[in-house]
Amino acid sequence: MNLMTEGLSDIYRELEQRVTDKTRDLARTNRSLALLYRTSRALEEASLSESVLRGVLEDFREQLGLVDLRLCLRDVPHADAPASGSVDSPDEIPTETPDNSESRARDATATSGPSVIGFPVGELGHRFGTLRVTLPSGGQLESWRQPLLESLAGHLARSLNLKARIDEDRRLALHEERGIQARELHDSLAQSLSYLKIQVLRMEVALSVPQDAPRDAREPALPPASAILSEIRDGIDCAYRELRELLTTFRLRIDERGLATALSGTVREFQDRANLDLQLVDRLPAGLLTPNEEVHVMRIIREALSNIIRHAGTRNGSIHLERSNGGIDVLIADDGRGLAHEPVGRDHFGLRIMRERALSLGGDLQIESPLENGRGTRIRLHFRPRGLAPEDAAKDRDRSGENPAQASTAKAGITDEQDT
Repeated sequence: MNLMTEGLSDIYRELEQRVTDKTRDLARTNRSLALLYRTSRALEEASLSESVLRGVLEDFREQLGLVDLRLCLRDVPHADAPASGSVDSPDEIPTETPDNSESRARDATATSGPSVIGFPVGELGHRFGTLRVTLPSGGQLESWRQPLLESLAGHLARSLNLKARIDEDRRLALHEERGIQARELHDSLAQSLSYLKIQVLRMEVALSVPQDAPRDAREPALPPASAILSEIRDGIDCAYRELRELLTTFRLRIDERGLATALSGTVREFQDRANLDLQLVDRLPAGLLTPNEEVHVMRIIREALSNIIRHAGTRNGSIHLERSNGGIDVLIADDGRGLAHEPVGRDHFGLRIMRERALSLGGDLQIESPLENGRGTRIRLHFRPRGLAPEDAAKDRDRSGENPAQASTAKAGITDEQDT
């Protein structure tokens, strides 16, 4: 009986120890999951910055009981001791990263002094740097710490890679927008200034001839100086108007509320400016267009509305946006006198700009004028946004009953030659 009692007591103590160990492991696992969750949220919710990285590293250092945890984004030798939970700039890296950092992370034991272990921070073949872990003297990397540090290195690599892609997309978008602005300045204000320069030369020729000189001494077909002065005045007014429109276009911004809100504001703006009666029908789902596509669509619509004010001679217009023919259709129409009655000249630079923006969207711009009743103009922009999946585009074409070739058939009554 005594031997049985002692055996049962040993079994109970062993079971209690196992329960204690399992409870400790579960508690440590819960803390590890909470730590990884905080890390993931911190890296995703805020833009990646030095303060965010410092907070993440300090949190890990405290939870894992490390002497130091440092992210080295570029490895160069340095003799100074590292500061805890810090992000190294290129001239503050403490020690060289060993080539076998991964194997040392698995089999690290301290022999004398603090041991430093390196975890590579990289993704998709691109190495961003090293995560440096400093253990206490005589300590070693426990098995449960290694997966956490490897997960941290993976989270940091993904965040750095995402930041690099976002920065590259912003640079490309900035270069593209600057190119568009340069073309708009060249096609509008630069052309107006060239026109004014020619008129100034004509004025100089007209003023160089005395007023009382015989008509044979004058240049043939040269109008009087007063007529040239009137043309210069009209040219300056046109250039000033173009400059104001370009400044308004360049300052255009679409906030987080999206294209629909910006379109409503644009409609109100043009209604107040020119007493227009505009009808807006927007059937596009939210979030379908990228920010770059939204800006291009908005600027095309604004340019079309500006043309209605300047040339159409009417107060009625409409704007329709909907999915059609495997893409997006943007229709701007009016019941004015039409482009066929407008003289081809400097004022039609906006049509070329709209076509260039349509090409940048991978679509086409069709202009039909006059319409069936002999009046009015209809501008149709068609393109397939990047966010529209190919299968969705096919469904749109099936619903519309048209094939891509029919959808892209030109209906324009105004040709490219008339715009030149």
